[in-house]
Amino acid sequence: MSAGSNPDNLDRLLLDNTEQMIFLVEPESLRIVKANRVAAQTLGYDPGRLLEMSILDIESALQDIFYWEEVRSGQVASIESQEAIYLCADGSMRAAAKSIRLVEQDGKRWLMVQAREIGDELRIEDTLARTTSQLRATLESTGNGILVIDWQGRIASMNRLFSAMWQVPEDLLLNQRDEDILAFVAASVEESGHVRQRLHEIVVSTETDDILHLLDGRVFQCKSLPQYLEERIIGRVFGFNDITERIRIEQDLIAARERAELANQAKADFLAMMSHEIRTPMNGVMGMTGLLLDTPLGVEQKRYLDIIRSSSEALLAIINDILDFSKIEARKLTLEAVDFSLPDLLEDLADLYALRAAEKGLEYVWSADPDVPERLSGDSGRIRQVLTNIVGNSIKFTHAGSISLNLSRLPDRDGRVLLQFEIADTGIGIAESNLGKIFAPFEQGDSTTTRKYGGTGLGLAISRQLVELMGGEMSVSSQEGHGTVFSFTIALAWPAAAPAGALPSVPEAWRGRRVLVVEGNAMALAGRVSLLHHWGLDAEGALDAEGAAAHIASAMSEGRPFRCVAVAESLLFDAVSGQPLLPLETLKTSGAALIRCLPAGFRGEARPVDGAGAVLFLHKPIRRAGLRNVLHEAFGDVVAVSENVASPAGAGGDDATWKRDKRLLVVEDNAINMTVMRGVLSKLGYAQIDKARDGVEAVDMAARTGYDLILMDCQMPRMDGYEATRQLRGLGIRSPIVAMTAHALSGDREKCLDAGMDDYLTKPVVIGALAACLERWLHAATPAASPLPAAPDDVPAPPAAASGAESFHYADFLKLMMGDEALAEALVKMFVANTPGDIARLEEATAQGDAEAVRSKAHFVKGAAANMCAPRINAAAFAIERAGAGGDIEGARKLLPELDRAWQEFLSHPAVVRCLAAPTR
Repeated sequence: MSAGSNPDNLDRLLLDNTEQMIFLVEPESLRIVKANRVAAQTLGYDPGRLLEMSILDIESALQDIFYWEEVRSGQVASIESQEAIYLCADGSMRAAAKSIRLVEQDGKRWLMVQAREIGDELRIEDTLARTTSQLRATLESTGNGILVIDWQGRIASMNRLFSAMWQVPEDLLLNQRDEDILAFVAASVEESGHVRQRLHEIVVSTETDDILHLLDGRVFQCKSLPQYLEERIIGRVFGFNDITERIRIEQDLIAARERAELANQAKADFLAMMSHEIRTPMNGVMGMTGLLLDTPLGVEQKRYLDIIRSSSEALLAIINDILDFSKIEARKLTLEAVDFSLPDLLEDLADLYALRAAEKGLEYVWSADPDVPERLSGDSGRIRQVLTNIVGNSIKFTHAGSISLNLSRLPDRDGRVLLQFEIADTGIGIAESNLGKIFAPFEQGDSTTTRKYGGTGLGLAISRQLVELMGGEMSVSSQEGHGTVFSFTIALAWPAAAPAGALPSVPEAWRGRRVLVVEGNAMALAGRVSLLHHWGLDAEGALDAEGAAAHIASAMSEGRPFRCVAVAESLLFDAVSGQPLLPLETLKTSGAALIRCLPAGFRGEARPVDGAGAVLFLHKPIRRAGLRNVLHEAFGDVVAVSENVASPAGAGGDDATWKRDKRLLVVEDNAINMTVMRGVLSKLGYAQIDKARDGVEAVDMAARTGYDLILMDCQMPRMDGYEATRQLRGLGIRSPIVAMTAHALSGDREKCLDAGMDDYLTKPVVIGALAACLERWLHAATPAASPLPAAPDDVPAPPAAASGAESFHYADFLKLMMGDEALAEALVKMFVANTPGDIARLEEATAQGDAEAVRSKAHFVKGAAANMCAPRINAAAFAIERAGAGGDIEGARKLLPELDRAWQEFLSHPAVVRCLAAPTR
C-alpha cells in the first residue's frame, strides 16, 4: 500500500477537510489532545499551541464553563446541540453550535467536540425597541435595583426595586425629571462626586464594579456595563445590590478569623516548641542506637537494637505528624507515592509489637492473603502510622488473649489495588453507646477509660483522616468485655517499576517437600501454611500436639514423611509433666528436622529435647528471611552466597590469581566516582589500577604504559572519552576500552562504536555487570569481540525527587562497596567534603548565565550522587543538567532550591550522620 493510501493518512485527510471544528478532550485535565486543521484555521491558533491548551482556554460561554467544570469533577454527559462561544487567537469571539460525545479506546475515555460557526445566525436580530421590551420583562423579576441610561444621559428604564432601595421621593418619580432623580441618587452617597462621574460615563466600553456607602449607613454594590446595538454603544445598565448585611457578616467573620488565627498561632508556637523538645531526645536515641550498632554485638543484641532503631524512626515520624496539628486541621496533608513492600512493613510492625505484647503475656500475630501483591506504590509511612495507632491501642486495652492483624484484597477499584486491614483484639471492648464518638478528636471510649489509660484521644481521628485521604474507609465493631475489631480499607497503585521481591525465588528443589506447621493460633497457622504453599512446599498445619501426631502418623503410613516440623514452643512440652508431646523418635527415624518456634522476647536457653534428631530454632514474630534460612538448614541446603552482600562471579578465590597481573586504567574526572571504582576493582581482586583525570591524561599515560583494559568516562573536561578513544586508536593502541556513562540513551551505543570503544557500562556501577565485563575481556587468552549491548529505544530519565523519598540508599551503597563499611564511611566523608564546592560552582555558572557550564557542573554532581546511591540529589542535578543542555538558564535557576533541599536531607540522613561521626580508620 502506498504512503498516500495509508488508512491513517486518509483518516487525517477526512478530518482536516470537514467543515466542522473537531477537538478531542481528556476529561480529567480538560486538555485538548487532538484538533483538526479546520479548528486551528478557524480560531487562528498554531496547531502545536492549540494542543497545549485546555478546552476552557477557548470556550468562553458561561454554560460552557459550567459544563466543563462538571466534567472535571467526574460528571460526564453528552450534548447533542448547544450554542457556544469560542475565543480566537486575536482575541475575538466566534459563535458556534456544538455537540459533545463520549468516546473510548483501549479503556481510555475521551470527549469529542464537534462545532460549526453560526456567527451570522446569532447577530442581533431585533431592533432597539425589541431589546428594550425584553429588558423591561426582566427588570421587575430581578433581585437587584436596575437603572438603564441611554446614550444621551436620560433614564431609559428603571424597576420598582431601584426606586425603593434609593427611597426616591414620589414627586420626582411622578414628574419624571431624570436629572433630579440622578442628582438625588448621587447626593445620597458619601462618594457623591464619584457616583456623578459614573452616571455620566455612558459610552465608556469598560465594565465597572463599585462599593457605595450611603449616608444612612447602608452599603450598595453597583455594577454597570455598556449596552450595545451591533457595534455601537447605545446606553449603560446599572445594577444595585444591598450588601449591608453581607458586609456586617464579613466583618464579623474577619474578626472571628483574626481571633482564630491568634489562637492557632499560639497553638502552633506551642506545638513547634514541643516538636523541638521531643525531636531532640529522639534524635539522640536514634543517633546513639546507630553508633551502638557499629560496635561488636551478639546476634540477639543486634536484633534488639535494630528493633529500637526501627521503633524510634516510627515514633519520630508519628510525632512529626501529630505535633504539626495545624496542618492536620487545615487538611493540607499530602501523601507520598513510593514503591514499598507490604510484607516488609508488616514484619517490621510485628517486630515492634510482638515484644510489647509478650511483655503483657499477649500474643501478636498477623497474616496476609496469598493474592495480596508484595510490592505496591503508596505512602507506607502513613499506613504504618495508622497501624501503629490501632495496634498500640489494642495492646494497651488488652490484658489477656491476643491481637491479630489480617490483610486481605478486595476487588480492584479504578485500576488501584483495594486492601482491607482488620485488627482484632480480646481486650476490654467499647460500650455501644460510645462507638459513635470513637473517631472524634480528643474523645475516648468513656471517661473511666480516659482516666485509667490516659491519652489525648486524637490518634483515631488522625488515623481515619489518613485512611480517607488514601481512598478508604474506617469502621469499628466492639462488644464491651469481649474485644474490638477495627477495619479499614485503602487504595494503592501498582509500583512504577517491575515488582521485585525482597527475597530471591525459592530453590526449585524445594517444590513438593513436605513441611508440618504446629501452631496454636489459627490465624498465624493459616498465614504460615499459605506462605509455604506460595513457596511451592507441600505444607500441612495442626492447631495442637494431638493433631500434629495424627499428621505425622498419616505421613509415615503413606511413605511420605515430613522433611521438617515447625512447632510453637508452647505446644512442644506438656505443661504438667514437661514431657515432649510430639513423637520425636518417629521424626528422628524419618530424618525430619525439628524447628522450635520460640515466643517473642524469649530469653535464656531453651529446654533440651531428648530423642530428637536435628533441632533448629526460630524466634517469633517469624520473618520470611529467617524462615527461609532455617528451612535451608533443615533441608541440608548449602548457601554459597550471603544474601546481605553481593558477591559477583570471579570476586576472589584461587581462580582469581590472574587478576593481580592485569593492569587497568580508570579515566574519571569525578574524585568520588574514581574512589568508588578503584575500591570496587580492588574488592574484585585487581591490584594494578592507575587513574587519569581526563582524556588528555589518559592518552598520555596509555601511550607510555601498556594497559590490559581502560575504563573510560564519556563526559570530562579538556577532552571527553570519545575523543580520547579516537586518539588512542589513532596511536595504534588496541587495549579494550569500556565506556562508562550515566545514561544508556538511544544513540549512545552507536556513538561509542564510532569512537572505537569495545564495551559499555552504565553508572552507577553494578558490581555483577562490571565483574562480568572485566572477565569477558581479560580472563580469556584471546578475548573474542563482544558487541556492545544494544541501548534501549527509550530509557526514562531519573525520576523527579518526590517529597519524602529516601535521600540515601545506604544498604545499596554498602552493597556496592561489597560490605566494606570503612570504605563506605570514607566515601561518605569525601562526598560531604567535596559536594558543597561542586554545588557552589554550579550556582556560579547559573548566575553567569553560562548554559554549557551549568550542564557540565550539574552532570558532575549527578554522576557523584549516582555512585553514592543518593537518588534525590541525582534526580535534582539531572533536571538542572537537562535545563542547561536546553539553554534554559531560568529553569535551571528555579531547580537549584530542590538540589539544596536534597543535599540538606542527605546530610541529615541517619546513615550519613553515623558515617560522619565514625572515627577515621
